[in-house]
Amino acid sequence: MLYMFNVDVGIMLTFDINLGMEQVSVLQENIEKIHKIPVDMQVLLVSGGVTLPANQRVCHFSAGTDTNPIFLYNKEFYHNSNVDIPSELLQVDTGPVASDMNAEVDQCLVLPDAINTVIMRSHLAQRFYEMAQEETQTCERLVHEQHLQHQGYAAVIANMDDTLPTVKANMDQFVQYYHEFLESRKHFLHLAETVGDVANTLATIPLLPMLVDIALQDPHLSVTSLEEFSKKENISLLDWLHLRNSKDSFERLSQMCMRGIQQHSEEIVSSLQAVLNRALTHSLDENMRSIKGLSDRFSGLERLLKEVRNLLQEQTDLAKAFQQNSNRASNLGDVSILPDLCASHRRQLLVMLKNHQKIRDIRRRIIMAKKELIKNIYVRMRWVNGVETEIATVFEKTSMYYNSLKSLKEQLNILQQTHSIPQLYLTAVSEVARRRTFSQAFLLWSSDLACHLCAVHSEEVVRRQNFQSQFEGHMLNFLFPGLEDVPPTFATQAPDLFDTKLPKLCFEDIEMLRMKVPDLALSLSIPDLTSITQFFLSKSITNTLKPKEVASLEERLVEVVAAVGLDSNLDPTLLQPSESQIPSQSTMPSFTHPISSDKGFESETDTEEFEKVGQSPTDLVFEKKDGNNHEPVYSLRKSIMLLRQDLVSLKDLFQLEQNNILQYLSKLIYLYNSEAEQKDQEVCRLKEELATSNSDLQNAQFTIDELEKRMKICLDLETREREERGRLEEQRDVDKGLFEAEKEKIVKELTEQLHHDHRLEIEAVRSRFIRVMATASMERSPSECSLEKIEKPVDPDICEAIAQVKADMIVEKERAVSVERQKWQMKMEQEIHQIKLHTEAEKQEMTKLLKSIVGVILISWCIMYYLMVYTK
Repeated sequence: MLYMFNVDVGIMLTFDINLGMEQVSVLQENIEKIHKIPVDMQVLLVSGGVTLPANQRVCHFSAGTDTNPIFLYNKEFYHNSNVDIPSELLQVDTGPVASDMNAEVDQCLVLPDAINTVIMRSHLAQRFYEMAQEETQTCERLVHEQHLQHQGYAAVIANMDDTLPTVKANMDQFVQYYHEFLESRKHFLHLAETVGDVANTLATIPLLPMLVDIALQDPHLSVTSLEEFSKKENISLLDWLHLRNSKDSFERLSQMCMRGIQQHSEEIVSSLQAVLNRALTHSLDENMRSIKGLSDRFSGLERLLKEVRNLLQEQTDLAKAFQQNSNRASNLGDVSILPDLCASHRRQLLVMLKNHQKIRDIRRRIIMAKKELIKNIYVRMRWVNGVETEIATVFEKTSMYYNSLKSLKEQLNILQQTHSIPQLYLTAVSEVARRRTFSQAFLLWSSDLACHLCAVHSEEVVRRQNFQSQFEGHMLNFLFPGLEDVPPTFATQAPDLFDTKLPKLCFEDIEMLRMKVPDLALSLSIPDLTSITQFFLSKSITNTLKPKEVASLEERLVEVVAAVGLDSNLDPTLLQPSESQIPSQSTMPSFTHPISSDKGFESETDTEEFEKVGQSPTDLVFEKKDGNNHEPVYSLRKSIMLLRQDLVSLKDLFQLEQNNILQYLSKLIYLYNSEAEQKDQEVCRLKEELATSNSDLQNAQFTIDELEKRMKICLDLETREREERGRLEEQRDVDKGLFEAEKEKIVKELTEQLHHDHRLEIEAVRSRFIRVMATASMERSPSECSLEKIEKPVDPDICEAIAQVKADMIVEKERAVSVERQKWQMKMEQEIHQIKLHTEAEKQEMTKLLKSIVGVILISWCIMYYLMVYTK
């Protein structure tokens, strides 16, 4: 069963155990279905004040047993305005009400001395016992419910204590956030008041033609708006903003910000802090947090329970005595003992009636104690509900103001962006112009450099291969090691294009904005890119060429830029060198190697570059001489043809070597990847082994620590066991003494009772004897007193009968004393035997625990030794 305790009325509720595997929301629905408590009015807590969330499973919490139930509260009882406690809370479940039994006892007391009377009185005594048992169980249940009510209220206080720090931290965070806003409140007011000035400034700033074309491509604008916008002349930045938003957007934004700023003031934070501080002060009221005198009340209840248990034991003994006497009287069939037996039963019935009244009074007092506790808890739960209501109000208001302030800050952020539009617009125009200038100069310089370095690298590789083809395998090769090296590639490919999506703005646009908006001329700073541009042009390969070659190279660079898609972004002034950059004819070198820009810029490998170098008729330009050339033209042409044939053969040879190298390189790469993969696998395996070893070592260390803790606990348990054994031995000695004293007392009481019964029996025999003698003697009728004084011979049969009765009484007395002595001796021996068995069981359990601990310690030491050896 799943146990749940209703703290409001103090009763235990039970549910199907399968609900423990369901979510808390399902359990709440079952509570509403069975006990008619709405889900939104249910509060479920466990011991310690932990709330049960609706989306969690019930089994997630260690609660729901009869000793640790889930606490249920109904908030409906505490939301009403009536201060008086609801009547349904005071309807305590007391079980069946026992009657006072006065009438039944009176009826039994007036019955005549007969066997049926003895049987009826025995049945009445049994009823007394059964009612005492029921009343005792009811009292124990009521006291246990009061203990659970106290635990439930303690859980509420713990939950409130857990909630208050979180609420206070949230409040502090909100106050800090709010004060940050209040510090900038004047600045925000100024921004809201000057929105009109910003709009006037935006109306004077023109939207550049290139930006107008971009604005017309906005997919979010309607066709009608685009047509009106395209027909308009002298479009300003304000017109474009009105096109994206409504025309009164600036005014509406200003009004919204003004209203929001005016709504938030210092008084809001002060009022919230005052409410929270008041709630915190109320939550610290010790008179309400704890129920004074409750510990004394529980001690008194325990004393009442002890008293009612003693009364139950007394009723049990009396009921057994009634039953035994009834059975004995029925078996003997001796009517002569009925008067004395019935008289004894009358006295015992009166004792049982008195005990029954005491039990009923104790039950009534426990019920009154529970009602008083319900009233106290009700008052304090209303107090807790008031504190938590104030806290919830503060939390809701804080959340509302926080969300409002967050929305206002978003609007103020838009307002700040509006104020920064003119400045950022002009800065963006200047930045775009600067970037375009830089990117054009950088691309020209890098493309030129890549073309030149690619050609130089290819030429150097060809020269080295030509020489190596002649020198390889020669006997002098040993004297000149390292001739097989080739230069590495460096900057042989042009960089990728960038800044191609920028608007086509230039410095003329900046000058136009300066003229149109003189008030913001200082914001339009034209960056000085002369040094960077001149650096790119001065470092270019064109500086080593003659003026005609420079011009032709510039034309070819322009063609290259046009081919790659930069013709629309190219600034034609970039290729106009200054006069200081044009070298004079006298400073030109005697020979050059002009390079076609379209070769190096588009090549991807050295082989392709080599092919282009070999196929170009302008790849090699020999040194010019001033004198007349005496070599025949025929020999020159022949030499050129031979050179071309050599170049073709070198090309084939180079292609073959390249293929071989690529194959060898691919093989090396494959081997390298295989080896690297094996190494990675080995590293991963070693890491896993190391992690496993570390984990095993940590587990072993944890096991050792746990075993040390358990050993310490076992030692403490052994110490406590020795102390408990000593205490039990002392208690046994004390109990033995008490048993002996009680046994002697009972034996003494039985002896006195038997003597008393013996005297009564003797008196009865004497009275019967006197009556017999009186009937036998018809001559005279003396009085009873005179009959006792008459001296006459006694009949031997009568004396023998009297002696026999006395002997029987003595034997019965001895037998009764022996039976009682044996009963108490057996009871004492049984209890001593149980104590010995309990002690032996604890000793065996402790021995097993110590053996298991020693075994686990030895195993852990072996594991540690193995790990240490394996790690080394």
